[in-house]
Amino acid sequence: MEVYSITINDHWIRISKKLWILLVLVICLLALHVTCAAKIQQPHIVFMIVDDLGWSDVSFHGSKQIPTPNIDAIARDGIILNNYYVAPTCSPSRGSLMTGKYPLRLGFQHEVIVANSPWVAFRILQGRISPNEERLRFLFWLLNGVEDYFTHFSDTTDMSGLDLHDGYENVWDFNGTYGTELFTTKAKEPLFLYIGQQAPHTGNFAKPLQVPDKYVKPLIGIPDEGRRNFCRNGICIDHSVGEIFDALEKSKMLDNTIFVFTTDNGGAVEGTDGSFGSNFPLRGSKYNLWEGGTRAVGFVWSPFLRHRSRIFNDLMHISDWLPTLVSAAAGTEVAKTMKHIDGVDLWPSFVHNLPSPRQDILLNIDSVDGVEGFRWKNFKLVKGSYYNETFDGWYDKNGKLIKGLLPAEPKARLKLYKRTYLKYLKRSKAARTLWRKYAKDPRLAISCHTPGCQTFPIVKCSRVIPPSESTCKPKEAACLFDIDDDPCEYFNIAEQYPEVVEQLQFAINRYRTAEKPPGGQPPDLAADPKLHGNVWKPWK
Repeated sequence: MEVYSITINDHWIRISKKLWILLVLVICLLALHVTCAAKIQQPHIVFMIVDDLGWSDVSFHGSKQIPTPNIDAIARDGIILNNYYVAPTCSPSRGSLMTGKYPLRLGFQHEVIVANSPWVAFRILQGRISPNEERLRFLFWLLNGVEDYFTHFSDTTDMSGLDLHDGYENVWDFNGTYGTELFTTKAKEPLFLYIGQQAPHTGNFAKPLQVPDKYVKPLIGIPDEGRRNFCRNGICIDHSVGEIFDALEKSKMLDNTIFVFTTDNGGAVEGTDGSFGSNFPLRGSKYNLWEGGTRAVGFVWSPFLRHRSRIFNDLMHISDWLPTLVSAAAGTEVAKTMKHIDGVDLWPSFVHNLPSPRQDILLNIDSVDGVEGFRWKNFKLVKGSYYNETFDGWYDKNGKLIKGLLPAEPKARLKLYKRTYLKYLKRSKAARTLWRKYAKDPRLAISCHTPGCQTFPIVKCSRVIPPSESTCKPKEAACLFDIDDDPCEYFNIAEQYPEVVEQLQFAINRYRTAEKPPGGQPPDLAADPKLHGNVWKPWK
């Protein structure tokens, strides 16, 4: 038997050849580990927020209208957020995202930012972005809530101008380039990458639904024209997600990436703002505190998540992203140093499959309109209503108000959708990447067909209750719901649980002293793009 000698502390030790080989391998592995550890970088964070995407505007929530195989594949391999809440409109959600605070602390509880109205400024991200401007680049952005998808001009009642900017420069060179595709192209340059997609929000009100014709064919099975035109935006968003995911893999960045997808509020229904989003079967629409307005589409994906391919049923609010992503990038101890925020660090819950530390969510307090809401564990309280209760009902898969029993979906239409979905699944760049890189079967994206299936969070409710039969009159008294048992908010249980109503009302009252006056001010004529070279830009 061959033997080798080594010296430890000046003592010779004789070992066998096999043990010698094993020792060399261990030393090599340790050296490799040290080398790799030295090269480990902070994660790339890709954060995509889309505008006005409804609960039923993605396939993984059970929609049989819009094929979204890229979104589905990533969500299925990541963590789907099933009790995730945002504000009922855009600016409050984005304010919470950037500050980790509830909108009422920012003066965002009543209305949204409009480009020709001055607003009270607030500090974002708690100074956690480097002040070095070379490291912080604003890449392609717009100021207004709506604009033309092709000309990139934004119109208000009596003002119009270009609203496309690269850093501090105005961009005139992309007239005719579709907005969602333009932002997707520019998003292939990570790496804290915040992508605020324009879609599926409508364009200028004169021509609200704008999508290239190439996205029409997959939707021929949708009979309602308004809904069909809206759904083209969904396909375009899904394509965008696939392109960005593919770019991360080609750039050899995917293994070190955290990918977040969220909407800013629920879908706008029945032609509101020219839109035909769907929150089916949830109650309500964008603009209100019902589940359809505030319960959001969202998921997080990363190789760092040890327990993936699961549904996260604990509570989460959009304000949680700030401390959660700080924790992911810099550690939980750094996240703990963030003071005076409402957001909660959920990164340990995501990585280690732990319960969420969040037990409640302030949905909003709008003292101007007398609308407020609170979620605590499985209970939700809603008081007050917007627009004279216009959006307090239930809307179908086409975003139309339900007035009776829903007809069964024609089998031929369902078969057509399945064929279309499988066709697009084969083309899905995200599904292909997950299959090739992580051996994730893309067919899992449509593997859930049974009631109570745990693969996807498909909400099931009992028979539809017409609004006239509802016992909830939110403008007269607070309504209480058990969201776990009644996610569609059919049954007001306030009379059965008066002590819970009192407890949640007390919780709301604790935040009243923190409510700032709404930050919006009257429109300023000095903002008119005509005074600034036909461009929307900061004017003060």
